Amino acid sequence: MTAIGRLVSQHPRRLDYRASLRSVATAHGAAVQRVRLAYDRWQQAQLRSDSHWTDTAGRAA
Repeated sequence: MTAIGRLVSQHPRRLDYRASLRSVATAHGAAVQRVRLAYDRWQQAQLRSDSHWTDTAGRAA
């Protein structure tokens, strides 16, 4: 993304460079959103698992 951004700053009138930067930025934003969603789901699963363990085996320990 940095290299394309540099190309856009060096050649601001190149529409294809700008379109590529916009495309890369959109894809990056979507990837970040997917990672955050996956992490949130993983964290919720961990909390459920911890809660289940505490309700069962955790008491015996």
